Order: sequence, then C-alpha cells, then structure tokens
Amino acid sequence: MKRLNTYKTFAMIGMLTCSISGCSKYLGLKPDNSFSVPGSLQDLQGLLDNSEVVMNFAATGLAEIASDSYYLNETSWTAMTDERDRFLYLWQPYSPIASQWTGPYQAILHANTVLKYLPSIKISPGEITVANSLRGAALFHRAYQLLHLLQVFSLPYDPAGSNDNLGVVLRKEPSLDEKISRSTVRQCYDFIIGDLKESVNLLPEKADIPTRPSKAAAYAALARAYLVMSAFENAGRYADSALMIQPDLIDYGTEINTASNVPFSKWNKEVIFDMAMNGGAPLAPARRRVNIAEYGNYEESDLRKKAFFSLNNQGEVLFKGNYNGLNSSQLFCGPTTAEMYLIRSETNIRKNRLSEAAKDINTLRAKRFASSDFSEVEFTEQKWAMDFIKKERRRELIFRGQRWPDVRRYILLGEQEETMTRIAGGKIYTMTAPDIVGYTYKLPDEVIDNGSLIQN
Repeated sequence: MKRLNTYKTFAMIGMLTCSISGCSKYLGLKPDNSFSVPGSLQDLQGLLDNSEVVMNFAATGLAEIASDSYYLNETSWTAMTDERDRFLYLWQPYSPIASQWTGPYQAILHANTVLKYLPSIKISPGEITVANSLRGAALFHRAYQLLHLLQVFSLPYDPAGSNDNLGVVLRKEPSLDEKISRSTVRQCYDFIIGDLKESVNLLPEKADIPTRPSKAAAYAALARAYLVMSAFENAGRYADSALMIQPDLIDYGTEINTASNVPFSKWNKEVIFDMAMNGGAPLAPARRRVNIAEYGNYEESDLRKKAFFSLNNQGEVLFKGNYNGLNSSQLFCGPTTAEMYLIRSETNIRKNRLSEAAKDINTLRAKRFASSDFSEVEFTEQKWAMDFIKKERRRELIFRGQRWPDVRRYILLGEQEETMTRIAGGKIYTMTAPDIVGYTYKLPDEVIDNGSLIQN
C-alpha cells in the first residue's frame, strides 16, 4: 500500500473532506473552491486510501440505531446531551445529526473525483490494470454508501410495487454546481446495481488490504443489494461468486480467545471488505446494552455467546464482538464470508433446495461450536428452515446494521409481524409492523436548509 505522504495528496484530501462549518453546497456542504487537481494514479489512489477518515468509516449507523438488538437504560438515555439522539432512539420524527448523511456523501465525493479525473491522466500500458482497479474501486465505494443510505432515508424496496417513492440523491459528479434532487427508490437500486456490476469487471479478485474494494467485495455487495430487493436467485448467485473467491471461516473454537475483551482482530480472514458505521451516541459502548432476548437466542454451547458478549457487575449484557477490533460505536458493517453463506442458504431455502441450504448452514455452524458440541442441522420442511435461517442471521450478524433491513423485508413479504419497543422517560414507545415498514429518518436539517431536497 502506498503511504499518503505527499503534500499534494494531503491537500486534496483536506479540501475534499467537508465539514458542516466549512461546506454547504455538496449536499448541505460548501467546500473551499480552491481545489488541487489530481495529476497521477497515485493521487487518485491516495483519495480512496483515506480509509480511517472518510472512505471506510463513513457508513451511516442509523439502521443499527433503529434496531431492537440493544437498549439504553434510563441513565444512559438521559445522559445523551443532544436531544436528536434521545428522540431518534425512540423512533421520533427528528432529523439526525448531519454526519449520518454528509459522511457517506464525503466518501461519494472522493469516488466521483476519481471517476472524473481518471480519464484525463496519461497512463502507460503497464498501468492499465491499476487504472481499471481505481475506476472499479470508485464505483464500488459510491454504490456501497448509497446502498446503506437507502436503508434508512427511504422506504424499503417492494418487490411487488412500483418503487417510485423518494430515494436518495444520486451524486454522479464532484462538481459543486451539479443540480441535485432525490431519485426514486427504483432508480437508486438500478444505479447501485449498475455501478457494482461494472466494478466486478475492473477489480482484482482480492485486494492487498480489506479497506480496498475487490471483485469478491463487489460480488458480496451485489448479494446484499439483491437480498434487500428480495431478488433471491440473484442474491444467492452473487453470494456464491464471492465465496468462490473467499470461502474462509474463523474457527471460534481454535482460532480466537472467546474470553478476551477483544476477541477479533482487524482484517480477520472472514472480512471481505472493511467498513465501519457511524454509531453515534446511542451505540457508544458505555451506553448500549444487548437486549436479553438477543442474548437468549444463542445456545449455551454456541461459542458466539462467549465471543460476542460479556456480563457487567449488574448482570447487563455487553457486546464485544466487533469485527474491526474496536471497542467503540464505529461498529463493523462490511460483508463477511459468514454472511455470504447465510445469503446463499436463504436463497436455497426460498427455492426449496433444502439439502443445499443445510450444507451451508452446517459449514458455518461447524466453526461456531466446539467439535464435541456440534451437531448438523437437517432441513426437511421449508417453513421451519426459513425460521431457522432468520434466527441464524440474527445470531451471526448482530450489530452489523442488517437487522433493520431484514425486518422490513420480512414484513413486506408478509412472512412475519414484528413489534419493537423502547422504554424511556417513564413511557413505552412501540413500533408495529406497519410503523416499521413506513418509518424513514428525516434528512438532516442542515441539508434541507441549504438545498432543494424534499424532506421525508
């Protein structure tokens, strides 16, 4: 990996990394118009390698904030100083902190800058592969951030509907003068799928480091996108493609210390692409507590119960299973090989290919139990298998930002009724199934005040 050690690269990053105080034109942001034009492939790579500031720590965490995997006790809830955090935890119609929107669009700005300036750079025959990889990486980053934004700022994709309701903004240029508006949900998914499919043909099978996109990562992102669209055959096909490149699983019985406060190392072998969400105040480790129902969803012999959780002196359940090795609200939300096994298994269940589905589940679970405690699961009835895979997704993907989109698609498919409950300020707040499907976050006030976007 080339280090970001040139003044020019740092200058470009500084100008592209927008802040609320200094930028208001790029979706509520207005950066300094004095822009250092990238002049080499190394410059462009530097923009995409700004991983710990912009590119790989930018995903919105609002899906996890909305989920029922955790709760805040009264002390933690009242201690949040920003009222937006307190009321968003209760699913109230408040605008979130601006960084939940602007952070992803900062990453998109970097990606669009690469896409704009790459064609103008003279490259030698020996640099064609690098140039192609840069274009593929920029397309991937743009699509990945848009996919996360759609899960919280738009209604869910309805496989039986027109999907002409408001989506998010499809920024295609780094220009500050680009006219912006919200595209429809269908247009957004078409755009995301298009970017990812093109990136597949440009990226290397595996990246040097997991913060850089790869062909496996693009396949995994396509699998996720098609899953939330309930396009299951495509979801399974792309999960299979990702697993053909990267099939490895961690053996929780022999390869990690489940008693450790940080059981998982950064960039472990299950990580297909490294991405962290902005969990904000509600998901700070000192505040969040795991719902006891989630904790009870694991068998005692399931090693995930020890690897993911610990108990404090009050008997409250704490989450420690962050796949990026951090004890913070920056929770890992990238795709993993385990997730791909789950997507492929769900596809096979829905297509009534039960023996194939069970094979994937057993491949995964064999690495989550000690060999003496593991017994294979048999799928003989489709509905039972479907119920099992839903629970297995909850067990494996807790605090990954997947619970909220999962619940919404299950409800839309008419498969289950869900009710979520919070308690704060002496009151009970409840979300019924229609509430969950119809709930979207408002766009941040800073974006609405400075632009021409329609509010949710």
